[in-house]
Amino acid sequence: MSKRSRKDSRPTLSWQLRQALIGTLKAQVSLAVEGQELDEEKLWEILLYASVNGIAIESACNQLDQVPSGNTVRAHLQEQLDPSYFGVFDLEERLNNALAYQLPRSLTQRRRGKGFEVGIDLVEIPYHGHPACQEEALRRGAAKGGTTHFHSYATLAIVHHRCRYEVALTFVWADETMDQVVERLLAQAAQVGVRLRRAYLDKGFCRQEVFALLRRHRLP
Repeated sequence: MSKRSRKDSRPTLSWQLRQALIGTLKAQVSLAVEGQELDEEKLWEILLYASVNGIAIESACNQLDQVPSGNTVRAHLQEQLDPSYFGVFDLEERLNNALAYQLPRSLTQRRRGKGFEVGIDLVEIPYHGHPACQEEALRRGAAKGGTTHFHSYATLAIVHHRCRYEVALTFVWADETMDQVVERLLAQAAQVGVRLRRAYLDKGFCRQEVFALLRRHRLP
């Protein structure tokens, strides 16, 4: 899929990396889309392009050739993705399976040594409007991007042989405490067999209950 010529340069995905990502996503997070204008592979192409460039689906569709409108893409996504609690939990599980699938065996089977240093990040996406399903999906925070309402998620990543690996991710609900979020990420990392020895956390996790949790896990 080509894109219209631009004067500025933007990050790109190589053909090999793009195909590897689409293959993993189609296997782990299937979006059953089949149509004349849009199929599953083209849908993932659009989503990857939007993600890599940090732009909205509408902008991605405007920049790419031979793709449907942003409204058409969003309509197909709404048919496939359930915004309820159960739908988000199911999608979260499938995304974590996709992350686990790309981890090398040498990383998850590392039984000796000191384990890995881990980075835990909190991502807040400014949101203008009303929640799609429930109020609990939006968190309040310091003003950023012209709003105090955010969709939030947290990730846990390690660096191995100078390569960054995302090990786990989780959606952050409005009524959750930060220690609950960190506990869930640590459990997800343990489930795939990643041993940890030290944690570096985003300032959003600077809470006494988080420090107490890390002490219980004996994680500096």
